[in-house]
Amino acid sequence: MSALERVSATISTEPPLADLPELSKSPSVADVELLSEAELHQALRRAFLGLLLLTTDFDLAEIAVSESVNALDINDLTTEALPICASRLALQLQRDPSKRSRVPSLLGLPAELENLLRLPPEFRHCFVLGILMGITRSVCAELLRVNEDQVCARTCAAAVALARTRRNGRRTPLN
Repeated sequence: MSALERVSATISTEPPLADLPELSKSPSVADVELLSEAELHQALRRAFLGLLLLTTDFDLAEIAVSESVNALDINDLTTEALPICASRLALQLQRDPSKRSRVPSLLGLPAELENLLRLPPEFRHCFVLGILMGITRSVCAELLRVNEDQVCARTCAAAVALARTRRNGRRTPLN
């Protein structure tokens, strides 16, 4: 028996047995609903703007969104997964003093946003995450490493400060 005949005899013509999912239960490529370009653009825009208001740092917001996009499945980009993932990363980067590069001039923003950016970070973070980005109180508490009561109190204090600023035209009283 030649070497070729010995090797051929050991190679099975049967497919290997493995615990693979049944193909009939998996969605076909045609069944997967792809996101439109407009949906993706809107989700990315909302996440970036939310992070810009959260961190007051253009570069940090851009890094957090782009890294989150790279880490997530494309179908998660229009769900709440993107803002949560990006917010978590942005807050982690912001806590690192070597990564702080706050843009000192945010000229051209509406007065309401300027007032929001003047809030102390702990109040601004709660307000932006909970009110503007629509992230649940429990997730906000986890991201900010505080309890839910603190998130609620800080969000309310920020809302009151912003309302007073709007009415009086003065700086936020929390500063």
